[in-house]
Amino acid sequence: MSEFLDFQAEESDISRTSSDTDSSEPRRKKAKKMKEKRKKRARISDDEEEEEDDDKAIQQEMEGFVVTELSDEEQQEKSDESDSELDEELSEDDIDLVNDNLGLRTGGRIRVMEDDDDNEENQRRDHYSNRRRDDDADSIRSYDDDRDSLRSDSEAESVDNFIVDDNEDEDRRHARHKHKKARNRGFEFSSHAMEEANEVFGINSINYSSLYAEEEYENEKGTRTIRRLKSSMKKGIQLDPTELIMNNMTDEAQRIASIDAPERFIRRKRAIEECTDEELKAEALWIYENTFNKRFVTDISPTVLNNFRDTENDGIIRESERDYILKGVATVLSFIHNQKFEIPYIYTYRHESFNETTHEAKFSQNDLWEIYFADETYWNFIDRKNNLRDIMSRMEKFITHEIENGRTNLRRISNEDYDYLNRASADETLTDVQARFSLYYGPYFNKMYSWEQKENSLSEHMSEKLKVSGQYKLSSRSDLYHLALSCHLNKFAEKFGLTSDEIAVNCSTNLSNPTEARHTETDPSTEALKYTCENFPTDKHVIDGGVLLLARELASHPDFRNTMRLEYQRAALITIRCTKRGRSEIQAGHPLYHCRYITDKPISKLLDSEFLYIVHAERQGFIKYEIHVDKKCRTADHQYIAFIDSFIDKKVFYTEKMSEVAKEWNKLRAQVLTVALERFLFKVFEKELIKKMLEESTTYVIAEIKISMNKKFNFKPYQPGLQDDEDEDDDESIRHGIRIMSMVTTTKEGEATTAVILDGEGNLLDMDVFPYITNRYSEGPKRHNPNGLMQNLEKLKEFIVRKKPHAIALAGENLDSLRIKTLLRDACDDLKRKKDIRRNIFVDIVDPGVSLAYCYSDMAENEFSGQTYASKQAISLGRFFIDPLVETTHLFNYQKDFLKLKIHPLQETINKSTFIKYCVASIMNFVNKLGVDINRCIEQEHVYNMLQFVCGLGPAKASHIKKSILACEAGLATTRAVIVTVCGMGTNIYMNSSAFIKIDTVKVRERTDEMVNELDCSRVHPEHYSLAAKIASDALDMEVDADESQISAIIEEVLKKPKTLEVLNQSSLIKYLSHTEFGDTGYLVPFIIKELMDRYADPRKYIPPTADDIFKLLVHEDKSYYPLGKLVSAVFRNIAYKRLQEKDIERANGYPVHNSLNWKCRFCGSDKFYDSTSVVNHVRNEECPGNIVGLRGDLPNGISVFVPLNRIIDGCDNVGQEASRYERDDLNRKLDEAKSIANKVKKGSQLIGRIIEPVSTEKFSILLSCRPIDLKTEDDNKELDIYFDYEVYKSDIERDTVAKQTPKTAGGYFKRVIAHPHFYNVSFKQAENILSQKEPGESVIRPSSKHIDHLCVTWKVTDDIYQHVDVIEKDKPQPFSLGKTLIIDDEDYEDLEEILARYIQPMARLVRYVMDHKCYKEGIFAEEDSRLQEQLSSEKSQNPSRIPYFFVPSRKYPGKFVIAYQPRQKMLKEYFSVKPNGFRFRQQIFPTLDYMMSWFKSNFNKMPPR
Repeated sequence: MSEFLDFQAEESDISRTSSDTDSSEPRRKKAKKMKEKRKKRARISDDEEEEEDDDKAIQQEMEGFVVTELSDEEQQEKSDESDSELDEELSEDDIDLVNDNLGLRTGGRIRVMEDDDDNEENQRRDHYSNRRRDDDADSIRSYDDDRDSLRSDSEAESVDNFIVDDNEDEDRRHARHKHKKARNRGFEFSSHAMEEANEVFGINSINYSSLYAEEEYENEKGTRTIRRLKSSMKKGIQLDPTELIMNNMTDEAQRIASIDAPERFIRRKRAIEECTDEELKAEALWIYENTFNKRFVTDISPTVLNNFRDTENDGIIRESERDYILKGVATVLSFIHNQKFEIPYIYTYRHESFNETTHEAKFSQNDLWEIYFADETYWNFIDRKNNLRDIMSRMEKFITHEIENGRTNLRRISNEDYDYLNRASADETLTDVQARFSLYYGPYFNKMYSWEQKENSLSEHMSEKLKVSGQYKLSSRSDLYHLALSCHLNKFAEKFGLTSDEIAVNCSTNLSNPTEARHTETDPSTEALKYTCENFPTDKHVIDGGVLLLARELASHPDFRNTMRLEYQRAALITIRCTKRGRSEIQAGHPLYHCRYITDKPISKLLDSEFLYIVHAERQGFIKYEIHVDKKCRTADHQYIAFIDSFIDKKVFYTEKMSEVAKEWNKLRAQVLTVALERFLFKVFEKELIKKMLEESTTYVIAEIKISMNKKFNFKPYQPGLQDDEDEDDDESIRHGIRIMSMVTTTKEGEATTAVILDGEGNLLDMDVFPYITNRYSEGPKRHNPNGLMQNLEKLKEFIVRKKPHAIALAGENLDSLRIKTLLRDACDDLKRKKDIRRNIFVDIVDPGVSLAYCYSDMAENEFSGQTYASKQAISLGRFFIDPLVETTHLFNYQKDFLKLKIHPLQETINKSTFIKYCVASIMNFVNKLGVDINRCIEQEHVYNMLQFVCGLGPAKASHIKKSILACEAGLATTRAVIVTVCGMGTNIYMNSSAFIKIDTVKVRERTDEMVNELDCSRVHPEHYSLAAKIASDALDMEVDADESQISAIIEEVLKKPKTLEVLNQSSLIKYLSHTEFGDTGYLVPFIIKELMDRYADPRKYIPPTADDIFKLLVHEDKSYYPLGKLVSAVFRNIAYKRLQEKDIERANGYPVHNSLNWKCRFCGSDKFYDSTSVVNHVRNEECPGNIVGLRGDLPNGISVFVPLNRIIDGCDNVGQEASRYERDDLNRKLDEAKSIANKVKKGSQLIGRIIEPVSTEKFSILLSCRPIDLKTEDDNKELDIYFDYEVYKSDIERDTVAKQTPKTAGGYFKRVIAHPHFYNVSFKQAENILSQKEPGESVIRPSSKHIDHLCVTWKVTDDIYQHVDVIEKDKPQPFSLGKTLIIDDEDYEDLEEILARYIQPMARLVRYVMDHKCYKEGIFAEEDSRLQEQLSSEKSQNPSRIPYFFVPSRKYPGKFVIAYQPRQKMLKEYFSVKPNGFRFRQQIFPTLDYMMSWFKSNFNKMPPR
């Protein structure tokens, strides 16, 4: 087979026997292109001919440095020659072709088509722009002439008389000027948007003529007067299109606001249309089979319809629930499509329609969202299916026409093809149908389209659709399948005994009793000689071509593909290998630690989100994984049969004949199956399987994200109690409003710890800074004040006394937040003790995630321009403390700032659009369940974003409602009906949104004289007001009629007497109402009663954070990251002592040190005493700190570690009471040795140990063991995956050990804990190895061997040349963490990103300029004088009058280059360095290489400075 492919690669250019081949058309295009090039080279303008003599004179005058370079035309010819080579066959190119024609491809060229409705507007715009261009043409030309003349003068001045430089290409220069002018075209806006913008920006009354000034320009054609905008015009008048979009002022926003349908329905890619009952039932069945009851390929826990599943049977949906589920899904779909109701409304107010009262299992709100999302997937699938059906029917007409005109070799589209399409119920099966159609009819798309255009048989709609790409993409007829088909190898393929259809039937339905292949009497080689031709000259080529043809047809058969796909998914295995980087990063506690080395693990045993973690680690470069069907390790199972062999053994394509000829044919039949699977299907199946596994893992992660969002953003906020609030004149009473103080601690340069005071609505009241509060980790201002902390504490107390906050919210930044919380609480207690305040002030640590995302957003800058980041974060933190849901929705803006929130570690790995839509769904659940005060949203900007999540609304409709209500006379919403009466919304929007909109009736009464309905301040839907009145009248034992005033009076009365509702017999009332027009109210009656008893009660619950939650918040790691046995590195802080008791002091003594004259204290282990008396005095004078009990240290994140004394060295385990004296003496000696070691440990030293007890989340501490025997302990095999390949793991560890034992050229380094994508704990040699596979300019940040307060940035200058940049760290919070100030060459940098952006990347860019220069010589280095001399001499000999020069890099001095030039007989070299601000040459800095060379060419013969 390989020989055949090689042969075709050589012969395909000359072998075209088929009359149908389209390969000639590309050749004609190419010939036309070459002809145009020749014409272009032949065209020389008269001006250029006149300038030739001048150019020659200039060249003679400027003779000097010579440069050899290909012209643009020669380079183009060279690239065209390379393009002329025939590519190898792509197995999926025809599928890609159909994808293009169906609109399924996302890549490639895109042409934006104009809609018919916009033609008139476009014509007017074109007419206007053309007229403006005609009016100003002369002025523009005069301006360009002046500009060109100025530029030419400046260029002429820079030319050196001794150097020959290439002139700039005139065409390219004019094209650049044309491009610059084209970029000045403005945006076009509709008249409606302009009018609204004028109202917003206040530019109605502008005198536009005053904005222009007349200027005169003179040129050779005369004087021209031009009107131009004055330069002093205010920029605020210019309309930013982004601002128009953000403020929903575009035509699209107005269109959306005017449609009476939910905005999210309108913004869906496919409009939601009405459906018949049959369509709804078909869709419900599809959703049930493809979403709810689909077969999983991994071991994932179901996340939908959990109430209908059998928990004892792997969570399978109970068969008895199938019809009920189908009915419920169809009902929900009917609400969505036919009544245009959104999910929150359906779940709350149409609950009985799909959740029958008598049925035990219920649909949850998340189940309804899954139906909604599956609905979009279903209709996208249907559209794709209909598109394919349309193309097939049109192709059928074309094929019929061609056959009628004598093209008898074409295959007709049969009913079987349509049957496969009709039976397709999933993307995979539809892809199978598409693959077969593509194989047979892909090459005819262009001809079909041309025929349709000619016959006028193409509808106007479809014609416009096809014009998106001009015409159908032409399939290549030079692929091997169609080449074999054109050479009639299909006749030879018939000799194999079965057609592709028959083989597919054997593999699918007849697997147990397959049809035997028909026997061919002649051997394959003899039979193949009958079909030899120019393209297939030998029998071997014919056989390979026949095998390929039949395998391609088989691989495109839907039945075969579907059967093989299922078998592939069942047999699929995954093998994972850890990379070198991964071996250092994936430690105990990492999600993949247990499976970082697995071999042949079945895909079906991957749990929940495990595969998504695998993909995430693979993207980080930690692991590499492979999916396959044949086992990597076969030694454990000697009976193992390969995947393909298992089907060959089943004799699906086989003959039972025993002759040698039959055996030869059977070998070829087996080869057909092998080629079909290995060459054409395995890669397809692998991609499909990966996609399916990603979808399943994503489903599980989405479920975790929902739980996390509910926990983070949907909890009940703090509410101060009413205790001690009898005195209304007390300024601390909450009757005057709640006041919240929020504080953000920071150690960033230019920032200070900031505290703000907010009212209960989140409005800013006051602010102050306290720079020394964080004195433990930062010195605050640069001028350190040792008394700053005490002064700040007094200032803070004064601030609290003056503002009297009811609660203090502290941002949980790190473990230091616990200290600051204690400091604040003590300050409040001290103030209350002194009676400066009367109330207890609640102090709490708050998650700063939302506030951090807010403070760095453009929205924060617009709202609080000029404020520090800390102050903006403190304001947001306080608002989050007041109401977390309000502040979270604040981030759901046009810039999508909510994406900055860290909700789940895998949120950036899953599909972004999927993540967004589920986040929106969760927020909609929270917001609609809580309710939205519409007047508060309109009046307060930070609350406004909640309005868009109201059921039925969205950004555009919310903006329209806000503008409409603000424009009305009252200036606020007085009833729910204003949505219709004032805002002009339709009944559908009113039905969807009204019940979730809260009208504060107290505020309406205070500010207007309007009559209010108290039910507008409840969750009761307006359509249920009469039902609420009926319930109220029964509770009050009153009669009610249809009069609105009486209904309102009854509601007000029952609200005053809520206890009357408690004694109401709900069951009898529901039974009675079921026989009235109200129908089944089993869900609504309890709902309305509960609401009348406590209107808009906050359904959220406040769940105090657990110790584990606080640990994760402050440490930024889950406690699972610190499992037992994990090896950690800490920094030694001090020795832990146990205070001496009186009995210890009484028997104080010491003992002499072995081989020394000194004495040692038996308690603290100090050996600096000269006699026993000094030891006794040391103890009795209380100079002894006590008994040594262990070592204390800290991890980089602040967690404290403790190493007990008996865990420092081996042999210190406690002995029992029955131990001998020798054993006790030996233990004492060991303990004394451990004390000596403890006394020798210096502060800041590294402590490496294993965790021996579970981490204490309450104390934030870890117990370690540093004993050598514990450090050598290997991983517990019980914690590893059962498919863990220990042999491969050992082999990699041994390889790393050998690599570490190689001699080092530099000293060792301290392992650092720095979170940065470019940081590696490697030596300089390892850093060079990492960069060896990367492009020049890439960098690695690593520890320095100089000291622990140094870093080194290694970056790749050129191949095999690496520069190491020393970085000094200052202001380090911890010895092994990153310093707050980084210094390179006496210049300060704030962080590593700034070093890369301002130091490394500018140098890398300058290096690229040098390497891209025409005089750069690759492969030669500055130290190779002989090679340089040889090259320069060769150039000099070709043109002695010129001075050749080269740029070469220096190996000896990385980062330096050499200019090697030869003015006469001897070569000269001069070094120049690459710096961030330019090129340093001869003690000068040049910003560009051209500038440096221009100066050098004028001064090269001057003596360089020393």
